[in-house]
Order: sequence, then C-alpha cells, then structure tokens
Amino acid sequence: MNLLVKAYKKIMYFYFRKCEEYLYTQKNVKIYVLSQFVYDYMRSRFNISQDRLALIYSGINLDQFQLLPIERKEIFSILTSEYPQLNLLNPSRPTYLFVGAYERKGLATVLEYLGHLEEYQLIVVGEKDSTGSIIFSENPKHITVRIKYTNRIADFYAISDSFFFPTMYEPFGLVILEAAAMGLQIITRRQEVGASELLVGLPEVYFIDDKDSRMPTIRYLNRQDKEKIRCERLARFQSYTWLKSSEQLLKFLKNI
Repeated sequence: MNLLVKAYKKIMYFYFRKCEEYLYTQKNVKIYVLSQFVYDYMRSRFNISQDRLALIYSGINLDQFQLLPIERKEIFSILTSEYPQLNLLNPSRPTYLFVGAYERKGLATVLEYLGHLEEYQLIVVGEKDSTGSIIFSENPKHITVRIKYTNRIADFYAISDSFFFPTMYEPFGLVILEAAAMGLQIITRRQEVGASELLVGLPEVYFIDDKDSRMPTIRYLNRQDKEKIRCERLARFQSYTWLKSSEQLLKFLKNI
C-alpha cells in the first residue's frame, strides 16, 4: 500500500509540475508572489517577464498582534486554565516558542539546537506531519509543552521570549512577522524564507544559516522589554500592513 501511495504522489507531482510549467509560459497570465526569492526563482526558472510578475509581500495586522496592557504572568495564569500542561513551565524563566507542522517547519532542528543547552523551556504549537516522527528529549531539564493549533496564538507569543522557526522553505511565513511584531527574539533562516527579507538589520533577529552564526542567548522579556523591541521594528512593519498589501493587490488585479 505504501508503494502505491508513493507512486501516486510521484505521478501527481509530475502532472501538477507540467500544468504549472504550461501555465507560467502563457503570455496572458500574470502572477504575483510573496517574496523576493520566489520572484527571482520565477524569473530564472520560467523566464517570466517583469511586466507579468509582481512582488507583493503579505501584510501584518499590527492591531491584532500588539502587547496587551497586562503582564505576561497574568496571561500565563489565564492560559493554564485552558491548557493545564503549561503548569510544567516556570513562568519566571525564559521560554522558546515554535509554531507549525513539526517536520515541515523544522522542529527537529529546534530540538537539535536546544539539545546542547543544559536546560530549556519550549512551547510547541502545532501537530506532527502525517508521516513524520519527532523524538523529544527525555532530559528532565529539557521541558517541552505541546499545544494543538489554537486561535489564541497571540497569547502564546505574549508568554514566550524567543520564536524559533528554522523552516527550510517558506514563500513568506506570516507567523515570523507576527512574533516579531509582538517583540520576541526571532531565530529563523535567511535563505528561502520570505518574511526574513523584511527582518534583516532589525534588533533581536538571528539567522542560523548566516556564516559564523551562533545560537543567541535567550533572556526573559517583560512587557516593557518587548514593547521596546516592538517599537524599534514598527517603522518597517508599518510599510507592510494588510491595507497596503490589499491596495497593491487591487492595483495589480486591475491591470490584468
């Protein structure tokens, strides 16, 4: 059965790849992409002319992803009533956060990096991929709390200090921008991650695939710390709101 599934997937991949190649070569088709690296790929791979291709970054809702006027320990206390597994964590200690499908978004890399630390606290929001498997540390000082996908993601940003998201390929990666807008330390990849293009040069942003990069030290961030980091990033983020992205997309669609 497994062989049949694999064969089916290969056939469907080949079919959709050919459909994609045909579509992209049609002169009357216009395309918009979410990042510069995808834009460059489309230009080189399919020889798409600039008049048929537009770069429109995703937006960030700065009103939704902003700090609440209460301290994180109070938010933590509220969350524990809905997610009692959070009681395994010490709310006074710095905490890492990972969000997404385990395998595709790089949880194994997170665990590998953190495994070199004497101790850590990690919140994982998401679920494993259908065919994947992740081995969590059995070290009692390596504490990982797993949460299924939730609509309270902003609260989990609020109780965390470092957003660790080492995805190997991400056309954009909205969660990275959300966490950055909430004032968290960001650890991700620079190459082939669209949102990283908007984070270069900002404070408390680290790319693990940079030459000579080192794992940054995590520190506990209170509300004032996060507000300071957020304010230092806002000038750039205000150029990438959903309103501005929508205006760009509408202009693009009108020219089709």
